[in-house]
Amino acid sequence: MAKQIVLKKLRQIWPDIRDVRDATEPVNISVEDQDRAKGRRKSSGECALARACVRTGIADAALIGAGTSYLKRGTVAIRYSTPESVAREVVSFDRHGDFAPGRDYHLAKMKPSQCFGAREGERRGREDGSRPQKRRAVVIHRTVRIRSQAL
Repeated sequence: MAKQIVLKKLRQIWPDIRDVRDATEPVNISVEDQDRAKGRRKSSGECALARACVRTGIADAALIGAGTSYLKRGTVAIRYSTPESVAREVVSFDRHGDFAPGRDYHLAKMKPSQCFGAREGERRGREDGSRPQKRRAVVIHRTVRIRSQAL
């Protein structure tokens, strides 16, 4: 999504946000049993990991999604990539209220191709001038009974 669209959606949740940036470094978060106990299932801003981010002072607020997460620091939102290992814990928490405490979880920085300002897939013609083959239909699997995406 374009930066302005993401910023507009974040302002609906956090009205004081002035900018959204991509993370330059990953962040480690330690989830404790109290975070799991007080966390709300299917809530990207109140789940165990989001509560741990606020409790440890890493962020003023957090939105944890299965693919992308946002940490609010003052008037800036920092965008992180949610690794698959953390996404699995998110699914487990949303379905059963279980989030393994005592472990360190991390949010990764965005890949260069996913950063704001990265060029979106440029179309390139073949060198020999031939036409590309038709693309096959892609079946997209959506995981059910979990929170909607953070944005």
